[in-house]
Amino acid sequence: MDFVDICRAFADESPQPTLAIDGFDHTVRYINSAGSELLCDGGSYSIGSHINILLPNEAGISDQILQNIIASGKSRSFVEQEISEGVVRFWSYFCWPVVSSSKEILGLILQIVDSSETASFRKRATDINQSLLLNSLHQLELRETAEKLADELNRATQAKSQFLAAMSHEIRTPLNAIVGFSELLQLPNQTDIERTTYGARIKRHSSLLLRLIDDILDLSKVEAGQLDVEKIEINLSDLLSDVAMVMQHNAEVKDLKFSMVLDPGLPIFLVSDPTRLKQILTNIIGNAVKFTTAGSVTVEVIEDQSQGKIRFLVKDTGVGLSTVQMNRLFKPFTQADSATTRKYGGTGLGLDLSRRLAQALGGDVIIAKSIFGVGSIFEVSIALEQAKYGVHRLDSLQPKAVAMSSLEGLRILVADDAPDNRFLISRFLTWSGARVDFAHDGSEAIEMAMRGKYDIILMDIQMPNVDGFTATSTLRKLGCVLPIIAMTAHAMRSDIEKCLRVGCDEHLAKPFGRIEIVEKIRQLLQGKLNWPGQHLELD
Repeated sequence: MDFVDICRAFADESPQPTLAIDGFDHTVRYINSAGSELLCDGGSYSIGSHINILLPNEAGISDQILQNIIASGKSRSFVEQEISEGVVRFWSYFCWPVVSSSKEILGLILQIVDSSETASFRKRATDINQSLLLNSLHQLELRETAEKLADELNRATQAKSQFLAAMSHEIRTPLNAIVGFSELLQLPNQTDIERTTYGARIKRHSSLLLRLIDDILDLSKVEAGQLDVEKIEINLSDLLSDVAMVMQHNAEVKDLKFSMVLDPGLPIFLVSDPTRLKQILTNIIGNAVKFTTAGSVTVEVIEDQSQGKIRFLVKDTGVGLSTVQMNRLFKPFTQADSATTRKYGGTGLGLDLSRRLAQALGGDVIIAKSIFGVGSIFEVSIALEQAKYGVHRLDSLQPKAVAMSSLEGLRILVADDAPDNRFLISRFLTWSGARVDFAHDGSEAIEMAMRGKYDIILMDIQMPNVDGFTATSTLRKLGCVLPIIAMTAHAMRSDIEKCLRVGCDEHLAKPFGRIEIVEKIRQLLQGKLNWPGQHLELD
C-alpha cells in the first residue's frame, strides 16, 4: 500500500488535523479535511508545499528536526507551540515516522492538537502557584520583619528600662542629698559653720542634678537632629582661661597638678560655638581629673593646619583603660565597668555627648592612647574656621575675679505666678540693693508696668490668664520701652527666638543663680548706670 494510501486510510475521517510529509524534501503529500480546514481554509493548494509554508511562522518545524526523526525512527512531540494570529492559541504537534515491512522510512505523519484550553489551564495554575509562592514569600518577609521589629522593640524596651534605672539612680542620688541637707538646715541649734556646710552641699548636688538634666536634653536634641550650633567669633584665650580656672580648682581639691600648654601658633580668634566647646572641654578634662587619684592632668592645645583642626590633648596619670573598657566607651549610660560606676559615680553620658558635640563642630573626640593603671590621652578636635592670629597672653589662663555691681536704687518689676520663685528672686535682687514689686500674672504685669516707674521688667513666660509672650507683646504695642528679660524653663533656640520676637530684650533660662540674674540685669542697664567697680564672691 502506498504511503499516502496508508495515511488516507486512518486519517480521512479523523477530526484531528493530520498531514503526511515526504521523508526526503519534507513537502506535504497528504492533508485530511480537518487539517485543510485548519491550515488552508479548506483549500487543496497545500499538497506539494513545504510543511513550514502551511504552519505558522512562529510554530514551524526545522528540516533538521524532521531529519533527526527519520534518522532515529522515533516519534517526537512539540507541546504547546504559541500561535499569535489575532487570538493567542497553543498547538501541540505529534510527529512519527511510517516504516515499511522492510524497515524503510516511507515518510512522516504529523498530527496537530489544539491545546489552548490545556495551556490556558496550565498557565492559570502556574499563575496561581506563582501568586501563592509570592504570597508565601511576602508572608515570610512580613514574619521576618515582624520578628526583627519585635527584637528591636525588645532591645528598645530593655534600653528604656536601663535608661530609667540609670536615671532613677542618678537623679535620686543628688536629690537625696538635697532633701537631707535641707532638712538639716531646718533643725534648731545649728551653728553658722554647719549651715554654711549644708548649704554648700545642697548647691553642689543641685549643680550635679542640673548638669545631668542638661546632658540628657542635649543628647536627645542630638539624636532628634535638633541640636543648635552657633557660629560666632570667639576669643580662644579667654575661653581656655575660663575652663582652666574651673579645672585648676577641681584638681587642687584632689592635690593634683594641673597645667594647660598653648601652641604659640594658635589663633587668637576663630569661629565656633563657645558654649558647646566649653561644654566638651569641661566634660573631657573633668573626667581626667575625676579618674586621676594622684599625679597630674595636662592639656595641650595645638593647631593642625594640614587637617584644618584645633586639637586639645588631655593627658592624665589616672586609672587608664584596658582594650575591653575602651570598646565600651562612647555609648550612652556606659562606663568602663560597673566598678567604675560604683567608685566614681556618673551616667556615662558625658563622653557620648561630647563626641557628638565635637562632630557637630567639625571635629571628634577619640582615645589617642590609654594604658591600664598608667593613664590616658584623650584628643578633642574642632574645625579651624576663620582664624585670626596674634600674640597669646599666657597669663590669661590665670583665674580671674568676677566683677559685679550693686543694684542699688533700681526698681524692678517681676512677673511670676509661682510663690517660691517670687520669694527666691526677691532675695536675690533685694540682697543686691534693688527694690522689687511683683505681678502674679501677665495681666497684672501690664497694668503695673504702665502705671509704675520701673527700670526693668523680669517676665516669666508660662503664667495663667495672660502669659509672658502676650504680656510682652501688649506692652510693646502700648509704647512701653523698658528692658524686658524673659524668664523661662524653655531653653530651646526656638523658645529664645520667640521671646525676642515678641519684644523681650534678653532671655534667662531657669534654673538660674544670684550671679546670673544680677549679671543679666547689669548687662542690659550698663549704659544707664555708672556703678563703682566691686567684686562679688562666687558661691
